[in-house]
Amino acid sequence: MDKKIISSLRSPKTKGQLQLKEEFVEGENIVSGILYDSNSNEFKIVDAIPRFVTQTSGNTINSFSYKWKTFVNASLQQQERNKIIFLEHYGFTLDTFKEFLSTRNKILDAGCGTGYISNWIHSETNNSQVFGIDISTSVEEASKHFCSKNKKNLNYLQADISELPFEDNFFDMIVCKEVIHHTPKPRENFSKLVKLLAPGGSIMIYVYKKKGPIREFCDDYFRSHTTRLDVDECHKFAEAMTELGRSLRQAKININIPKDIPYLNIKAGEYDLQRFIYWNVFKCWWDDEGDKEYSDAINFDWYHPEYAFRYTEDEIKEWFKEEGLRIDNFNVLEAGITARGTKIK
Repeated sequence: MDKKIISSLRSPKTKGQLQLKEEFVEGENIVSGILYDSNSNEFKIVDAIPRFVTQTSGNTINSFSYKWKTFVNASLQQQERNKIIFLEHYGFTLDTFKEFLSTRNKILDAGCGTGYISNWIHSETNNSQVFGIDISTSVEEASKHFCSKNKKNLNYLQADISELPFEDNFFDMIVCKEVIHHTPKPRENFSKLVKLLAPGGSIMIYVYKKKGPIREFCDDYFRSHTTRLDVDECHKFAEAMTELGRSLRQAKININIPKDIPYLNIKAGEYDLQRFIYWNVFKCWWDDEGDKEYSDAINFDWYHPEYAFRYTEDEIKEWFKEEGLRIDNFNVLEAGITARGTKIK
């Protein structure tokens, strides 16, 4: 943790400034210490990472700490592929994204996981401050892989989206990709993120899309059981779903739906059997590049976290309208909804 960023941080409890005590410093880097506010709330710095999450367990923390520790290599191996997807989702080419970033000075990756997005953004900027936060211990992996002693202005913090250690209007860019739907109160937490955004700032989100009734029923049924499993048991379940997905995909069976079925939200057309089941019945993902570990991660990510809210296009558009955000790019995908907007008030 660069000691210069203390002035940028605020107590998530009081929103007041923080002081530092009992610090151990190496050069400009704070390795350990305690941040505290005027009400004597204390937040430890451990392994050069400020820890603003006071609880150490719970489904969400356990799920994502386990996911990003277990599947970290699979995630990092998909960086280049996922960068391309990111640009497509938010309406950029690489050149226009670089141009966009040139106008951004303070950037938040809210729910950073292994940190590849915040690191990528940091690499494409000059002197912008980039913060990656996550409620889980994934920030340890992010820091290990992407922070070096000579890398400036990239910092990872363990923090909760519902209680972030920043003042209002601080950021001019916030990314919250595939995260907010895993929080207990997504709509409320979206509003909290927007408050951190300065006028003219841009926010990008990805949320799960509400699907047809068969898939929604099966999702709720499966998850009513799998979210209660411990992480190892759910990992085994995810592996079973991966194997099912691979078997169905390798069968190379196509089916034809002759007409739209409106009440089931199924469109007419020809489908690979695995993809038809995946989109319309239940999640059994298989990665066509043959990466079993990455497929296991995708399935685990769906079945274990306690919260996995889904939304309609109209609901997300209403979020942006209510928060005074102009929608600059909007995509309704098979699995989710992506939106990029600008704060205009």
